[in-house]
Amino acid sequence: MIISLSEWMKVVKQKFSQGPPNGWLLGWDEERFFPDFIKIAHPFLSINLTSFDYSFCNKFHVRSDTNEIGQYLALTVCLSFIVDAYSIHWTFYDYKGRTGKVVPSPCKEPESILEYRIREFLAKQGFVEIPDNWYNAKVEGVHLDLSDDEHVILGKCLFDDFDG
Repeated sequence: MIISLSEWMKVVKQKFSQGPPNGWLLGWDEERFFPDFIKIAHPFLSINLTSFDYSFCNKFHVRSDTNEIGQYLALTVCLSFIVDAYSIHWTFYDYKGRTGKVVPSPCKEPESILEYRIREFLAKQGFVEIPDNWYNAKVEGVHLDLSDDEHVILGKCLFDDFDG
C-alpha cells in the first residue's frame, strides 16, 4: 500500500509520463465496486457518475433526500485508478439540485452511518483517504489536458482534471 506523499507523487509521475491516462482505452472498470455501493447505501439512491473524460477515478453519488422539497444531501465518493486512494465529501443541494455547497459530514443518522459503512468498506479494499493537506500538493513535470501546468495538483491527477 502506498502511504507517503513522495510515493504517491512518484507513481503519479510514472503513470502520467506519456500524458494523462485514458481509462476508456486502458479498460478501466466503470462499475468497479458500484454493486457494493448500492448494497451499502440501501435504501438511499446510488448513482454511478463515472466517466473517464478528464477523470482518473470511479465517481459514485449517494443521494439522501431531506423532508424539504427540492433539497437533499449527497455523498460523493471518488476512487482513484492511479493509486488506491479515495476522496469523499457531502454536498447540500437546494433549488431542485441546481445549486450545491460542500458541507461537513452530518452527525446524525442515517447519513453518519452511511459514511462510516462506506469508509469501512473502502479500508477493507485497501483504499486510503487522501489527506486534505495532500490534495493541493503541486505536481511538477505532469501535463494535464484542462489544467495549465502551474495548476497541476495531486487531487487533479488522482481524481478529476479541471480548468484552473
